[in-house]
Amino acid sequence: MHIKKTLDSLNPHHSPWSISHISQRWQTITLACPMLWSHIALDLDQYETGFSDGLYMFRVGLYLKRPRECDLSISLWSNYCVSEHSVLGLLKATIPQWTDLTINLCPESIKYLTKNSFPVLQRFEINSLIKRKNIFNYHILEIKSYMLQNFAFSTQSTTQCHHCVRVLRQLTSAKRLILRVHKMNNLGLMDRAIIMPCVERLEFKEKKCEGSMARLFNALRLPSLTFLSLMFTKASRSTFPTRFEGSATLMSLHINCDLGHSDNTKLLLRFLTLTPHIMLLRLSTTIIPDDMLCGLTLAEGKKKNSLLLSLHTLEIAPSIPECDVKMFIRMPESRYESGSPGDCRRLERLQFEQPGEFALLDLEDQERWETLCRSLDVFYVF
Repeated sequence: MHIKKTLDSLNPHHSPWSISHISQRWQTITLACPMLWSHIALDLDQYETGFSDGLYMFRVGLYLKRPRECDLSISLWSNYCVSEHSVLGLLKATIPQWTDLTINLCPESIKYLTKNSFPVLQRFEINSLIKRKNIFNYHILEIKSYMLQNFAFSTQSTTQCHHCVRVLRQLTSAKRLILRVHKMNNLGLMDRAIIMPCVERLEFKEKKCEGSMARLFNALRLPSLTFLSLMFTKASRSTFPTRFEGSATLMSLHINCDLGHSDNTKLLLRFLTLTPHIMLLRLSTTIIPDDMLCGLTLAEGKKKNSLLLSLHTLEIAPSIPECDVKMFIRMPESRYESGSPGDCRRLERLQFEQPGEFALLDLEDQERWETLCRSLDVFYVF
């Protein structure tokens, strides 16, 4: 469970405290369910001023006892160094139970906290706005999932970009990686690849800085990657990576970009030539141009040179896009028709995120669409 900052674990108006106050019976039920108390969020600055020290320590200690042996999900916020904070002793005693950790702390606090050993930690998210150039070096944990959000890429300091690249180089055991790139000047890659042998899922979001995603992605080596999500800024040119060395294992690809932009269709189709084994493709766009539909349509007699011959599932969000209806229907038809060569997998599922209808659908198109719906699994997600 990912804890948002709106959750205050010591606020009696929030669950599970509020549930326990309904009646004596509900109090008994909540105390008998340790999982209800396994998600803990603390704004350390707020509690420092809002409680007497004795009451504060009592309530935190009481909360930490109720999960008993359950895995814990912890979120901490503070603008100051927490090394001398009174609650740290209580929290550190439960570290062997931490499986999910989100910290919104200053660099000194991150350095202090990450000196500890986290034996069962599976997910670690850092939200930290670093405003100084004297970036520290801290130990990177051997964990399964690591999220970098507003960390090291959040200002224009090239030193911070260098630091974040050093962090990535140390994440040799990470299995899931989420990168949100806001601003980036000199990446400090120094012509040396970033090898991440265990990453299976990569989610990449680019904001404002055109081309930053592609530059970093071109340096990554992801031999175990099976899922990739690329999200670009709306109404902008989407610079896709020009090289991709994880294509042999990649099975699922999610793309969120503005296909209405004049260059993006050509750039996306070029990128799809690097991903021949994709079985699931998700396109998040309100418009699909003719060139894109043509590129995804298998041409008779030229299937070996066509894109995504292994495509099994096509998902489109949010709904039926603005497009040429005849060309759109022809695209899944070409991927379902019998007589496909042995190296071409038939499309089996077409899914739309929301219900919708084609515009200007004539009788012939309606019949073709109904025939296609009887042949394929066509889903609308409500």
